[in-house]
Amino acid sequence: MRSLTIGEATVVRSLLAAETVSEKERISRSTLPPRTFEAARRRAYAEGWVYDRYVPDPVRIGCPWVTFALAQPYAEKLGQVEAKWKSDTSNILLWKWPEAVFGVFLRGSPSEGPPLSGDRGDFRLDIQVRADVRKPQIPVYFDCEGAWSRFTGQRGAIAYPHSLPRRVTEGGVAPRLTNAELDNVTELVYRPIRRPPGSGTLRTSPFFFPRSQQRLLAKGAVERRTFLDLKRIPPFDDRGIEHVGFIHGELVEGATAENLFRRLASIRVTPFLLATDGNKVLMATLSPAPTSTPSGSPRPAVLANLQRFLRGIEIVREPVNSLDVVVDHRYDRLFTSDRSS
Repeated sequence: MRSLTIGEATVVRSLLAAETVSEKERISRSTLPPRTFEAARRRAYAEGWVYDRYVPDPVRIGCPWVTFALAQPYAEKLGQVEAKWKSDTSNILLWKWPEAVFGVFLRGSPSEGPPLSGDRGDFRLDIQVRADVRKPQIPVYFDCEGAWSRFTGQRGAIAYPHSLPRRVTEGGVAPRLTNAELDNVTELVYRPIRRPPGSGTLRTSPFFFPRSQQRLLAKGAVERRTFLDLKRIPPFDDRGIEHVGFIHGELVEGATAENLFRRLASIRVTPFLLATDGNKVLMATLSPAPTSTPSGSPRPAVLANLQRFLRGIEIVREPVNSLDVVVDHRYDRLFTSDRSS
């Protein structure tokens, strides 16, 4: 597999930034010639390096609780755990490795739906962090722009970090959507799922949508996000993305996830996911990146900084080449008529 050119890497970064600007402005900000940008963008979508999703504001669709679950079941239980998580329609993402599973679940209340885990004796590792979207508990939500910029040697960040859509008014959280608005959000969420392979971005570009849907995008009831396909993205400068690293720990007294994130940013560590319940923290990184060394442990400077904010630190690294994406940012599952959890 050939390596990406710097122009292609620049375009991927621009797409991951998911800025709410016109394509003309996006091209201008990239500093690439328009034809170069457009050709690389078409290639990025056609080859599946990136893909689009419309992500709804969880609060406005009645799902303000987000559970991030990482588990290492014993071998004979792995298939059962995968099947259980996949059958739960609140599950919008499910990654599986030969010895681990990672899932994201959006629910209406902390107690809604069946427990994600069974007998504790079935697991070597069982981590769950339940975050409330109404609070700033998810500073980074599957935003690979920062990691991609570091990986490809591009300075700074364009729009990193993205969280989940969360529109707050002066009086508090924005109200639930009306039935008509909910119908339009449902249509937006389904658009990229129904997109034929190789059809590019035309069918999912908001500039071609009805005004009712464009208004919802402008109000933040739903956001267009572009995600990186870790299995398909080619290497850059003959280096590929080799591992997903998960770091879990409990906040020490006086520490916050926001302060942890700011400290990591100051030492050029850019997780693509960071979530907390106010007590525990779960973050995820990509490597090769400056967050870890070949031995599997964070660099000494990174570990020292983590220890300033976390205790009981657990680190799990899983190879990208054995990743099986079972459920892939499928927010349409939240709108199924038979949703039970």
